[in-house]
Amino acid sequence: FIGFLVYLYLILYGENFLKNSPEHVSKIAKVPLVLVEIIDGDYYKDGTVEEIKEKFLKSIPQVVKIQLERDLDKGFDQIEKNVDGFLDWYYSLSGEYSRIGAVISEELFKKKIEEHLLKNNPFKELSEDLKNPDNERLKNKLYETFEKIAKNTLEKNKIRKEQLKNGQIVIKKRSSLEEIFQNSYKYPLIKFVEKSKIYDFSGAGGLAGSTAVGTVLGKKVSAKITAKIVKKGLFKAAWKQLVKFIAKKGISMEIVGAGIGGAIGSVVPGAGTIVGAAVGAAAGFVIGLLIDKASIEIDEYLHKDEFRKELIKYIDEIKNEMKKEFFQ
Repeated sequence: FIGFLVYLYLILYGENFLKNSPEHVSKIAKVPLVLVEIIDGDYYKDGTVEEIKEKFLKSIPQVVKIQLERDLDKGFDQIEKNVDGFLDWYYSLSGEYSRIGAVISEELFKKKIEEHLLKNNPFKELSEDLKNPDNERLKNKLYETFEKIAKNTLEKNKIRKEQLKNGQIVIKKRSSLEEIFQNSYKYPLIKFVEKSKIYDFSGAGGLAGSTAVGTVLGKKVSAKITAKIVKKGLFKAAWKQLVKFIAKKGISMEIVGAGIGGAIGSVVPGAGTIVGAAVGAAAGFVIGLLIDKASIEIDEYLHKDEFRKELIKYIDEIKNEMKKEFFQ
């Protein structure tokens, strides 16, 4: 009985040894040993999973950089579209009177530029990708690259059926493309984004939520644009035109008011001084508005396109400066 137990133990030990040491089976049976990995049900060379991971991890920085740069371009495209809204305000009665109040200050111009240029949240996607990089949009971009890498690697490492017929098959690993992707992308993606220069610029690390990041990012970009405009003297040129316009307008309204007052005084003797002054003031105000509107339309006709080209030019300069600073 004891001998039978020893015999049974040796059989089990030998079976386990051969199962875990297929190379010995291969030598004994004199058949080639084929190490394989099964990915989505198909056979591939041993090391295929790690090869896909390694190539994919190397691609992540470039894919993310391209996407963030596209986000920045998209934001500036929206800012350029918003320029027309700012110009509509600039060449309006309310804009004109606001400009008169700001002849000696740049603050109103800066405030209005920010208000108009940042409409429609131009950096919404950029702020989302910075604050929450593990989002569907960015993940889908990464998966597109992952699929191309996986396809090329799998085609190269696929084991044909005839290679399996006369060999001892040893399955080293079982996996799927989805599993490989999910276990590969997230940590390096987040780390790369958090180490990027534009992440620091946006202040994303210390802000709660992508909306706050978008607001801060927009204000900083707007500040860069207005600083460029001020440096190039665009406001000063506008002010000089405005000062001349105010001077001419003041003379026109005075002449109009006096003329109407005098005309009423000649028709209503004795009442000309009081009635003429009141009616003349009112008429002068109304006619002054009409003069203002006409003058603005002339100013708009003469200068709006040129002003727009200058604004777009400075916006493009800021965009190119930021792209060079953050992505090159």
